[in-house]
Amino acid sequence: MVAITDVVTAPPQAPQVTNRAIWAQFSTDIRGKEVQTAETYSHSWVANQFGHVCLGIILASAVTLVLGSGVSTVFSWLRLPFSWHVPSPWDNIWGCVLVSIGVSAWEWHAYSTEVREATGHHFPVGRRLLRDNAVVAAAYMILGVAIAFIYRFFALTPRDWLGMPGFAWTTICFVGIVIVGILLAVPWLRQKIVWQKAGLPYLFRLADTEATDDAAAARHLQAVIDHESGPPPNGDPIQIVVGGPISSGRTQFCAAIGTEFAFRKASVRYLSFAALLEFAAESGNPGFFDDPGPENIRYWPWSTAQVVIIDDIGPLLTANTRSTDDHLEQFRLVLANQLGPVRSVLARCHTVWVIGDARRDGKVSADALDQFAREIKQFCDAKKNALVVELERPDTLERTLKLPRVRGTRSL
Repeated sequence: MVAITDVVTAPPQAPQVTNRAIWAQFSTDIRGKEVQTAETYSHSWVANQFGHVCLGIILASAVTLVLGSGVSTVFSWLRLPFSWHVPSPWDNIWGCVLVSIGVSAWEWHAYSTEVREATGHHFPVGRRLLRDNAVVAAAYMILGVAIAFIYRFFALTPRDWLGMPGFAWTTICFVGIVIVGILLAVPWLRQKIVWQKAGLPYLFRLADTEATDDAAAARHLQAVIDHESGPPPNGDPIQIVVGGPISSGRTQFCAAIGTEFAFRKASVRYLSFAALLEFAAESGNPGFFDDPGPENIRYWPWSTAQVVIIDDIGPLLTANTRSTDDHLEQFRLVLANQLGPVRSVLARCHTVWVIGDARRDGKVSADALDQFAREIKQFCDAKKNALVVELERPDTLERTLKLPRVRGTRSL
């Protein structure tokens, strides 16, 4: 086995997403076409906010028309003995005020619904992030409302106000709206970039896992994620071993762990076990081979990530072996011989090892899973115990699409 001190490695690094990097990602997303390049969450977020702005423009314009001449026209067409007409510019003012209140109330309702429907009652829902997301969505719709108001007040019927011509007011207000929109976007784009560079298969939150009867199990894992020291290099490396039969949501669960760390501003990298073996075979001191991913994303280098997630270990082990003992022995050989060159990297960061079902009978073998955890802990020369997480398979065929459910956790 290769000693950890044999290879010099850079310590795990927290994400560094500068304002220049955000602008570069924004420019790449805007120039690119999603039919030709990989879709990014930063692009989706920008497109979503542009949609919110347009929705604010449409709603404010429509309500203003209704309060102005729209209702009066309808009443006249129906030959009703009364009509309702709000004079200008009060139709514009009241229309924009009503829409601003309406979109804010809608986003509050959406936030409340998300919190109420979260199924993983033992994992925190992330209320602050959900709340801030609702606030920024409402803010962009209100920016759209402001655009509609400015256009109708100064541009549609040109007028001077407070001694300044309408075009000057229009220019100043639009510049102000753009500045506010950019300031709102920067922290959110930074978060999206940190997450998408993890290379996770999809976004999933622990709060969306199926509620478990074992509250202590959830707290055990959450304590690792929320540790005050944070992930390495500030905190000690910890190994998390995830086991469970097929359909138990193993990939969902490890994606959720990666998402939680990424949303806490940690650098995360998701790898398949096969990819890691290839990287190890091509890696040498001082460099470590990597797949940077799509050009418009550029994953965090796995050799300096704070959290490395290794998925699909079980299928590779079971391909040429028959018994659990054979799987474990093969795993020992893989650790010693094939992963030896990158042992120093895996020993200096949080690692999540998704073993799967070593017995291949639909039931988790606790003893086998514990043995794998001990081998991993020894391989990483860990100071702290490894955390073992067992997932349950749905008990009926109808529940095969259910969310991951934690059966229990323990330290070894």
